[in-house]
Amino acid sequence: MDYSKLFNLDGQTAIITGSARGNGKEIAMGLASVGANIVLADILLLEKLQEVAKEIESKGVGCLPIQTDVSEPSDVKKLVEKTVDKFGNIDILVNNAGIMIRGKVEEWSKEDWRKILDVNLIGPFLCAKEVFPIMKRNKKGKIINIASIDAVRGFPGKIGYGSSKGGLLTFTRQLAVEWAEFGINVNAICPGLVETSMSKDLIEREGREKLKLLTPMRKILTPEDLVGAVIFLASAASDLVTGHALYVDGGMRS
Repeated sequence: MDYSKLFNLDGQTAIITGSARGNGKEIAMGLASVGANIVLADILLLEKLQEVAKEIESKGVGCLPIQTDVSEPSDVKKLVEKTVDKFGNIDILVNNAGIMIRGKVEEWSKEDWRKILDVNLIGPFLCAKEVFPIMKRNKKGKIINIASIDAVRGFPGKIGYGSSKGGLLTFTRQLAVEWAEFGINVNAICPGLVETSMSKDLIEREGREKLKLLTPMRKILTPEDLVGAVIFLASAASDLVTGHALYVDGGMRS
């Protein structure tokens, strides 16, 4: 085997949800850098996605920006149809889109709970369900769910986020077992605290140095820190890895 091509994704097509900024944008840039054509899916305005698409295309790969609400079945169906129309195939799905709602448990409403589950848990289900026929036909595919360290440890004010990400880990394991016979790998990445627009308020409120102390490596992650793990799980290097949760947290879970 030519191991020099183990992480090469030339000619493959990857859908990344929540890819207009933050973790999703950087994941898209990373996959493009190893040859994958990229489909950017985000609820943000198409103009924002088109800006990111120009950066992706500068790497010499194809890119398709599609405004998408992952909690809406019709949007997800159109996302997959347009991807196949453009690139003819779907090899990789990165379920990155997510929202954060903070608050004390007693202050939560049913609507809050439904909103966070719609994006963080139902969205990955809808996206995986739509790409399944294509990956089944090809007898291969890589599905990567972006979960969180909050899936396995509590943090004040994050009952909904942590619960949704815990559900995403169970979804990952279950899907890995059910779709293994079709050559589809399903894995999750659990980041620690990543500095994005979603965590900006927390970092300002709690203090950067205090939060660093929660991590043995004394680091608040950046979106770039997740790219290597995503490339690994998207590539041939992980062909026998499935149902796994990969913690990229600087040792926080240890």
